[in-house]
Amino acid sequence: MKNVYDDIAQSRGITWPDNLVNFESCKYNAAMCCFTQDRYADGNGDGNCKEPYDENCVDANPADNTDVCYVDMARSPIASRTSQGFALFEKNAEEDSHCHGFVWSEDPDDVSTRFRGNSLFFVSMYDHLTQRGYVRNVPAAPMCACVEQMPVVTRSDCTQIEIENEKVQFTFANGLLSATFDEIDVTFNSCQADPNNGNDNNDLTSQYEHFVANGDIDEEKLEFFAKTVVGKTYCRESIDLFLDSQGLAKKAACKYADQSECGCDEVLQKDYRGEKATTIGNLECQRWDAQEPQSHSRTRKNYPDDNLVENYCRNPDDEPNGSWCYTTDADVRWQHCGVPTCKLPAPEPEPGTLGQRCGTDSTEIKQADYRGDIAFTEKGFTCQRWDTQDPHEHTYNDGKFPDFGLDGNYCRNPDGEPRTWCYTTDASKRWDFCVVPAC
Repeated sequence: MKNVYDDIAQSRGITWPDNLVNFESCKYNAAMCCFTQDRYADGNGDGNCKEPYDENCVDANPADNTDVCYVDMARSPIASRTSQGFALFEKNAEEDSHCHGFVWSEDPDDVSTRFRGNSLFFVSMYDHLTQRGYVRNVPAAPMCACVEQMPVVTRSDCTQIEIENEKVQFTFANGLLSATFDEIDVTFNSCQADPNNGNDNNDLTSQYEHFVANGDIDEEKLEFFAKTVVGKTYCRESIDLFLDSQGLAKKAACKYADQSECGCDEVLQKDYRGEKATTIGNLECQRWDAQEPQSHSRTRKNYPDDNLVENYCRNPDDEPNGSWCYTTDADVRWQHCGVPTCKLPAPEPEPGTLGQRCGTDSTEIKQADYRGDIAFTEKGFTCQRWDTQDPHEHTYNDGKFPDFGLDGNYCRNPDGEPRTWCYTTDASKRWDFCVVPAC
């Protein structure tokens, strides 16, 4: 391997092995290798293989630079030896893994395309096998292949090829013009991110986006590439989308669950996956990946399974009153969102009758027509049931006020207050106003 690297890979082109099924198409102009074991104690890859080999290198791990999400065996039936099936690796079940890849242009004359065979040799056989001692594929997946055949992972390291010197000699003889490459100096480096786009060095996705931005790869291919290298912390969403494509739905958290529209009280609405992005006070939610105006620790890194995407209402930390978000108002750190509870849909009220899920803010009605299921106050107190007298005794019940919907512990306005309210379950706070959607 060292002789090939010294005498060929750095001075001559290596043919791309498109006669092998792992590399015959590469529709998305990228290839990748993924390794799961380290077998070289003196390697420079920071794996945990140590001497003596029989004690410390039998099942050693490579340097961990990615999470493997799942393997779809239909992607590479030769490697998996089956045309169907899959393996899921939830919550880092695959242990330490290491992926490394490279990208090339759609232009056949581009350096990255002409010398992609050299890149493949360097990444697979020299840098990782020979220098680092990395071996063994992710089970049921190729060790190296076009990205569309590889396991779905969160990220990959990246190598880019550069030609520092290239001389061409032209010869004209017998009426024919020929050209031969006289001197070529090929170098292999970690991919360097475009300083203008804020991406990471040594990152395959950043390199792919750079090629797309420069017009070297069709922009439509990025969507398909991103289905294999999905991004840090995005395993959960990728697994869920894959299972959905296989007709395998996760068991619902409650009987009338609809994750896009409502949240189940049984799990404090942690199952809600809708796109509501405003609070009960009609404040805009702050993006979960932003730290302004509210600095916080509820990030995808800390809560990878809670779908903290965009600025949608979620409940990563088990707030008792359901989905919430940080707000873009510097004076209001966070609020609940008033996401509907999943339950048997109530019949639509007759025109002109009470029963709606919003409150009319007129001076006459004062939200007395609200019949929704918000059951906590604007200050976050849980409402006391109207049919109980503990901790607060009162005279408001459905028997005395039959037209005001005093059921459960939902916010109501039976007595002409400026808006809906309820007694609280906190003995030190008798009652408080609620914030309900306005009609």
